[in-house]
Amino acid sequence: FFSSRRRHTRQRSVSWARRCVQETVIVMIRVKPLLESESIEKRCITVEKNSVTLDAKTDIRTFSFDYVADENVTQDDIFQKAGRPLADAFLRGYNATVFAYGQTGSGNTFTIQGPSAEQMPSETSRHELRGLMTRIFEYIFATIAKLKEEPISSDYIVKCSYLEIYQEFIIDLLDPSTENLHIREDIK
Repeated sequence: FFSSRRRHTRQRSVSWARRCVQETVIVMIRVKPLLESESIEKRCITVEKNSVTLDAKTDIRTFSFDYVADENVTQDDIFQKAGRPLADAFLRGYNATVFAYGQTGSGNTFTIQGPSAEQMPSETSRHELRGLMTRIFEYIFATIAKLKEEPISSDYIVKCSYLEIYQEFIIDLLDPSTENLHIREDIK
């Protein structure tokens, strides 16, 4: 996940939420739980605080990130750690971007969108497992609704893009009827 910010300072002893606002880019990874068909013997990833160690039989490598979510983290944990600070900064006027990257089947769609209705027919389960973007949108619009009730209110203009790039095809997830969009730079 990446977040784009206007300010850039680096301090080591600040809280995660405050750091999200101060950093230009925050890199976070989520380790996908093993499937039932995968045995614990095949486990090649070890998570320790903000690092991941990969044991690929011939080579052991450790990678560090701003935040590492292990396989036990919930969708709400991801929102509280990544989505809410990003949405709060957005509501203060900063630009914000969530960028999920990974190979097919690594859990990107689940983390970002949550399960589909076919995957999770129970409305209660689907609500608990809703993805990061759904939670961010809910939070932003609920916060704006609360702020509009205050005596001194501001006008809000919310602009967003919600795109998926898969096998070099760009899909607008807010208008799935569009096919193979082209991204062009706006040189205003």
